[in-house]
Amino acid sequence: GADWGTVTYLDANNQSRTVTIKNLLEFNSLGRSSDTWTCTIDGVTIDNTSITEVNLGKDALQTPANFMRGCVNLTSINAQYVEYISDQFLFGCGPNLTRIELPSAKEIGAYFMSTATSDCEIVLSNNLTKIGSGFLNMNSNRNKPLVLPQSLTSIGTGMMCLNSSMASYIDIGD
Repeated sequence: GADWGTVTYLDANNQSRTVTIKNLLEFNSLGRSSDTWTCTIDGVTIDNTSITEVNLGKDALQTPANFMRGCVNLTSINAQYVEYISDQFLFGCGPNLTRIELPSAKEIGAYFMSTATSDCEIVLSNNLTKIGSGFLNMNSNRNKPLVLPQSLTSIGTGMMCLNSSMASYIDIGD
């Protein structure tokens, strides 16, 4: 069977629960253009503020637009197989996110983590060639270093706009 991944969330009793993403429809339901939303994964209705962890499987090669938007309690995301990060990935996520690794990403869409309040470590793929407009836009809490890979050939406008604290933390990798 397909491997889309899992979602961990806090239930009504504040207990951590994990559900398996069964198909593409459930996977795509994790992308919403609203800051508040619900989805049904493996028969369980989950709202975006209860999601704490996402582990994407080997069949999740591209995220839908607005993936995990407004997940203010998200602490970790494992996107090791994702090659194409669609627009507004993690838009408006909260301060609990500590690390994002994107070892397979070739392209990142517009407004990656824009308006997010996380100061998480971001590890980008050495095969990344394109970053869309508005990358880390208005993410003023950023203080962690950011290493851009040498493979990068295109960066959109407005990268880290309104992030005055980030200017001395950008490096081009070896």
